[in-house]
Amino acid sequence: MCPHLQRTHCPQASPITALLMATSVITINFILTHLTAISTTPIMFFLVNSPKPERCVQKRSIRVFSGEDVLSRIMDLGYEDPISYSRLTPTSPSNSQMDYLSDLAMERDEVVPSALSSTDASALISRYVDRDSIPNPELFQYADEMHISVSYYTGKRMLYDTVFAQLDSFTRTAFFIFCVYRDVDHCMTGNLNDCPYKELFYSFSESVKEDTKFQKSLNDNYSGSDLRFFGSRYFKELGYSLSGGSKRTYAYKHARDFLIENRLISDV
Repeated sequence: MCPHLQRTHCPQASPITALLMATSVITINFILTHLTAISTTPIMFFLVNSPKPERCVQKRSIRVFSGEDVLSRIMDLGYEDPISYSRLTPTSPSNSQMDYLSDLAMERDEVVPSALSSTDASALISRYVDRDSIPNPELFQYADEMHISVSYYTGKRMLYDTVFAQLDSFTRTAFFIFCVYRDVDHCMTGNLNDCPYKELFYSFSESVKEDTKFQKSLNDNYSGSDLRFFGSRYFKELGYSLSGGSKRTYAYKHARDFLIENRLISDV
């Protein structure tokens, strides 16, 4: 084993991550409670009213993410004083959405959460219909930090797809090699921004940004949901194996070689 691998480099799991690893039955309400504690505020929508600058419409709705100052966010968009804004109430689910969602939840012996927006209801319906699992809360944190708007009821495959699709090309490459590494080091955080090797992964992205063979391999062979794991993996709770992202592509092999060269994984 290489010297690096002999060192303890796995950060302590957060209480929520540890609990997720310890049990297979966790309700979505539990996830939401802890996400609220992790993020100072959820994604909010505001209606902005301001004298119309040359490049801005006078009235528009905007998204404000965790930790952002509302007025600063508005002014960053080019609006000038006097500025007025008010928080918008999310659209409620339709009766047909709630009826369908109630039927799906009942089939699974679950209860529909009491407060849902139309977007949340759609996300939860998709998670049920697609038989998607509950994601790692740290990936929700990453989405918030990268200003990617998702419902906290989004399933795991959909969350990976959404995040990967909305990242810029440079960050997408760093996220890809981060996922390749996580496939080996399963205790690593699910948030790239909290990873101790973040800068190293971005240096890899820098090294391949002009590599057309790598970029084509990455773009042609992987969607976000492919990055949950690589190769074939047996899931005891399902009783059968599932296939993840390919290990045979140029992009995967190049990323793996980089990890080996930097002594993050062993060549086995």
